[in-house]
Amino acid sequence: MNRASNAGRPAMPWLLALLALASFALGGCIYDVPVTASATRNIDARLVGDWASEDGKENLKVRALSGTTYLLLFNGDPFRAYHSDVAGVSFVTVQDLDRPEQKYAYVKYMLSPDGRSLTAWSVSLDVVPKTMRTSGEVRRLLRQNAANPKLFNAEPLVLRKRR
Repeated sequence: MNRASNAGRPAMPWLLALLALASFALGGCIYDVPVTASATRNIDARLVGDWASEDGKENLKVRALSGTTYLLLFNGDPFRAYHSDVAGVSFVTVQDLDRPEQKYAYVKYMLSPDGRSLTAWSVSLDVVPKTMRTSGEVRRLLRQNAANPKLFNAEPLVLRKRR
């Protein structure tokens, strides 16, 4: 995920998350609506923990806020995230909690088989523009583009579990 600056602070990364989730270095909190209004499944306990990029510049703490919602601290900034699976893809809706607008980012993630590596890609604005006004519109575009390689930004964020 790419980082952008906003008032001297990185734009919402992710997940993304999962996330963020999250690639948790998202292209920014830019959507006005979530993918789904609520979680489509319970949290994945394998995501809970402390994660960091190989160079140590990106740090993510994932905590269970409830049975369906995560609290993410990405480089110290707070986000709320939950699963919004669509068309067989593990999306996460990530909401920025530190800004008054509390906008959203959409992230696809994948855990390695051993659960020690988390890779996350942010949804591309070229395929899902920030002008989407309803969650239904977002889900329709995600379903239509589920097999489109351009649905996600090319550069993922890769994190390793620290604890």
